[in-house]
Amino acid sequence: MYCGDLDRYVELTAAVAHEYGSDRGYGLASYVDGLQSAGRIKEALALTEESVAAARSLGNPYWISYALWIAGLAFSKADVRRAFAAWDEGVAFVREHRVQFFAGFLARDAARLHTSDGEPEAALVLFAEAIAAFHRADAPAVAALFAADAVQFRGSGAVVLGRRASPRFPTRSPRG
Repeated sequence: MYCGDLDRYVELTAAVAHEYGSDRGYGLASYVDGLQSAGRIKEALALTEESVAAARSLGNPYWISYALWIAGLAFSKADVRRAFAAWDEGVAFVREHRVQFFAGFLARDAARLHTSDGEPEAALVLFAEAIAAFHRADAPAVAALFAADAVQFRGSGAVVLGRRASPRFPTRSPRG
């Protein structure tokens, strides 16, 4: 979803993760996301368990879902079994807690991994779930996420979907 200066994203999320620690579980999950996106897999893996634990300590289903999704992304680059475990738990968690925003991402990424390192039948089921989840997704949920990101990264030079986010509100996606 983001393009631009990934090193700056990692720097900002590291600051949030270190300043607030487990009280700000989203910061640690975001930092792990940045590290794995930047190819800094060993660093991401070293923080993955702590990231999920910090999100759980918040008790917020949104951040737990996010942390499980990101854990799966990090593990997918080094330990397929653990990636499937994180995403299986994530898929079940979003169903149970109705965190619709992450349903499509979790199912999509687990399906992609199943196509190369898992079970083709599972991939087809998960792709169907991902497609259905993306069809159910509504624009206000995405807009709210981008607005939260814009506030968090105001002034950082972060770019959302190819457009610079304003200090108050992000620009809309070219698709809607």
